Amino acid sequence: MIVAEKWKWFGFPGHFIGSRDCMFRMTTQVGDVLVSTVGKYQPRASESEQEIGYRRLYETMVFKINGVCVIQDCGCGTPTIDTAEIDMCGYNDPVAARDGHMAMCVKYAELDGRVE
Repeated sequence: MIVAEKWKWFGFPGHFIGSRDCMFRMTTQVGDVLVSTVGKYQPRASESEQEIGYRRLYETMVFKINGVCVIQDCGCGTPTIDTAEIDMCGYNDPVAARDGHMAMCVKYAELDGRVE
């Protein structure tokens, strides 16, 4: 079990090509996995929130970490990922998204941060 004090939090989204247009972002490293939640997707050409995927406004995805950001002068330390998600859950409100992100972190903490 990886205790929460050992989780690493990042200020950047961990997935989704349109994440720059997401108002909601949570990214947490738990051992060898990255738990990423994004949502409240408001593309710049739109004035309203759009679905981020089929029938969902928010989503959490889990990925295997394969490195760390190497953008020169960035210094964010955000892990890089294998883009094939290993787990996923969708939501339609920010409270469910936040709680779902935390539940996914706990799930992988109980697996010692390893892929099942």
